Amino acid sequence: MSLGKQLIELLEITKSRMNDNDQRSALGIADSFVRGSANTDTPMAKYDEEGPLNRDGLAASFIDAIGEADREEAKVALREARAHLNAPFANDPTILAWREQRHAKYPKGIGIAEK
Repeated sequence: MSLGKQLIELLEITKSRMNDNDQRSALGIADSFVRGSANTDTPMAKYDEEGPLNRDGLAASFIDAIGEADREEAKVALREARAHLNAPFANDPTILAWREQRHAKYPKGIGIAEK
């Protein structure tokens, strides 16, 4: 099984145990690990026989799955997992309408001053 599929499987296992924001946060911690951050401790990690119970547990599980994987492979796997997690929102009409309005208001992007 590919690393991306392993991470997606962890997301699926935990989707009834925690909300998608906690899952995104766990992906962020794992991303920090891949980028070499020293601050990826997960002291509040909790597990049961089925798997991680909280964000720290999920982040630790992601880090364990990534292990010694090649950095580029780990980045691709994290992108796949994030895309899987965000898929329900990718074609949401409300979000698409909001993005269209934001682009109309800020055609060059938010925070870019007109000169």
